[in-house]
Amino acid sequence: MPYEQKADSFVLFVNADPKNDKSPNYTGRAKFHGEEYRLSAWVEVEGVNKVISVMMSADGLDTLRWKLRKNAKKSERGPTLVGMMSYMNSEVEVAAWSRESKGGLKFFSGSFGSKEQREAAAAAQARKDEEIPF
Repeated sequence: MPYEQKADSFVLFVNADPKNDKSPNYTGRAKFHGEEYRLSAWVEVEGVNKVISVMMSADGLDTLRWKLRKNAKKSERGPTLVGMMSYMNSEVEVAAWSRESKGGLKFFSGSFGSKEQREAAAAAQARKDEEIPF
């Protein structure tokens, strides 16, 4: 069964074939507000901390950027990295979890919006679906 990208989620994989020293360290894809995006991400140093600077782009859509930082409040099931993204005059939470595939490939999987934001969006979509007259 092929992988289907979930709404308001993303995946980042290590760039196994960088073309030069300016190539992104990670590449991936995202689905945000019904649109599909390409992701490119670079590891940067801010002071003594490393951050992942992410650029999200798609043809005909604005490019969105955000930074992921180590989650200082990490719990056993909590995200490894967290950040905030500005979108349409509001702030959207971004969270990423470090994962490993069955084949041993390490990657990040993530989501946009807090649990409350995602639940509110799902409820709004369900109400919309109920309004369809067939």
